[in-house]
Amino acid sequence: MTLKNKSSSLKIMKVDYSDSGLYYYGAFLRDHMEFYNESHLDIKGHDDIPITTQECGGDDIFFKLTLLLSGIIIFIMALVVLLLLRLKKKSKQAHGKLKNDSLYMLQ
Repeated sequence: MTLKNKSSSLKIMKVDYSDSGLYYYGAFLRDHMEFYNESHLDIKGHDDIPITTQECGGDDIFFKLTLLLSGIIIFIMALVVLLLLRLKKKSKQAHGKLKNDSLYMLQ
C-alpha cells in the first residue's frame, strides 16, 4: 500500500474472491486511528471457469467405523457381565459348600 499526499492506492497482485469486502483508508495519528475514506471491492469471476466437486465418501467410512466400534464395545460389555455372573455363581456355590462342610464337621 502506498500513501502520497492523502491519496492512497492498494495494489493486490493475485485477486481472489475472498478479497471482496469493505476497505477503509486512514492513518494513525499519535494516539488514535483516523479514517478518511471507504471503498467496497466486489470481485466478480468468469462464468466459463469450470467448478468441479468430488464426493470422497468420508461420511460413509465414519458411519461404518461407528457401527464397528459400537459393536465391539457392546460385545466386551456383554462378556464382562457374563464373567461377573459366573464368578458370582461360583462364589455362591463355594460359600454353600463351606456351609455344608461345616455342618458335617459338627456331627
